Amino acid sequence: MEQAQDPKWQGWLYRQHSFNELSEWTRALRYFRYVRALGGHANDGDQLLCALRCASDADFLRLMSALGLEPKPLPQAELERARHANSPNRFGPSKQWLSTFEQPRNVTLAGVPVFVYGHAEQLELSLSGAAGDPYEVTRTDVDNAARIEQSLGALATDVVLPPRPGPHCFAITDGGPASAAGTRTD
Repeated sequence: MEQAQDPKWQGWLYRQHSFNELSEWTRALRYFRYVRALGGHANDGDQLLCALRCASDADFLRLMSALGLEPKPLPQAELERARHANSPNRFGPSKQWLSTFEQPRNVTLAGVPVFVYGHAEQLELSLSGAAGDPYEVTRTDVDNAARIEQSLGALATDVVLPPRPGPHCFAITDGGPASAAGTRTD
């Protein structure tokens, strides 16, 4: 059975927020999308996620500058250990590279606390927990995402939609859901 029609999947996807509420949030935001937790032993939570193309240290530096964040170089000893182990610190399906910079992690953008993390192909901005529960997304998180989006105008061409492919990323088309979680095309 296709996941979109599976009642258990529908129950999981809309457990905290209805289709109408998630649709309203998606229409209110340009770059952030609601991502439902994997759940179970993953110990992850729901999040609003925005992804920016980032395939090299040059991209990383440009994005960090545009976001007003200062990149921190990795200690030389850590770089040497990673080189010796042939272990890139930006992971993804392709174009893995050993970055010479630390992950940004918890930062503030537009006055909003946000978690920023780089992967091999994108830099992700993640929001959740504004109401106190770090595993939940609320309307306050949506409002915070909208504040951050106002400062991302110069990076519009770097935005990746959907930020995470698959049914856990909720998006819509004008005609309703396009897949299990839908896909919105802007």
